[in-house]
Amino acid sequence: MKGFKRVIAAILVFAVLFSPLVPHTDAEAKVMWGNQELVKGQIGRVTILKNTSLYNIKNNKLVTAKKVSKGQIYRVYSYSGKYGGIYGVSKDLYAQKSSSIKYERAPSDTIQALGITVTKKSLANNISYPEASGLFNKPFEASFNRKFLNIAKETQQANKELKEQEKEDRENGWYQGLIFVI
Repeated sequence: MKGFKRVIAAILVFAVLFSPLVPHTDAEAKVMWGNQELVKGQIGRVTILKNTSLYNIKNNKLVTAKKVSKGQIYRVYSYSGKYGGIYGVSKDLYAQKSSSIKYERAPSDTIQALGITVTKKSLANNISYPEASGLFNKPFEASFNRKFLNIAKETQQANKELKEQEKEDRENGWYQGLIFVI
């Protein structure tokens, strides 16, 4: 009976989490890093200390794409050790590591505020459960995901047992809570 109550509670939690009737919104709070908004995928920022250039890569060479002025700040999305070190500030635009720029790595806790993603996974029989990704604490992420997968599997097993009991009850003359006497 205790296990049955647990299964019913898990089913209710899943139903509320994934119900189409519960309004879901795409609005998210902004995550600020100093006076700049941190965006998904950003790993840091470069501040231009002296007038310099930003580059494209063409034929495996850095080619000047545009001149930038002292004081400008660019979000950084990637880093490569090639060409003496380059910071990706957009899809095809790079700042080269030098004394003309200052790189700052975004704090892990600030990046974490952006990066948690919860996706809906499913087992057979339309049993859904949440799966998290993007946590810095990977052991906790694995434990969280394992826990919800196990609850979903327990729910699946309980559902199977309930169907077997229903089949047995029908064979024994029970139908929708009524006893038929022959």
